[in-house]
Amino acid sequence: MLWRVIWNPKWNETLFVVSCAERLLAGVNPAHSEAEILYRLKRDHTLLYPKQQGVSHIRFRLLLLSRQGQELLQEVAYMSLPKALANI
Repeated sequence: MLWRVIWNPKWNETLFVVSCAERLLAGVNPAHSEAEILYRLKRDHTLLYPKQQGVSHIRFRLLLLSRQGQELLQEVAYMSLPKALANI
């Protein structure tokens, strides 16, 4: 159990992506943070859909969720520009 606290690559990567999103929203080195998120999206897309054809560009958005009473509010905090998969 203790070893999993230290060595958990999937969780560590998830924390890294969250950190990239936070830095992106704060404006701290946005090009690096966006590139890291896009790289992981491209990698995961390729692993999940290896034979899918016709996808040439990718983009992502960051949503901020908040609750006001019973209502769940969404705010688009960041929208990346489309990026060619070949350039990632």
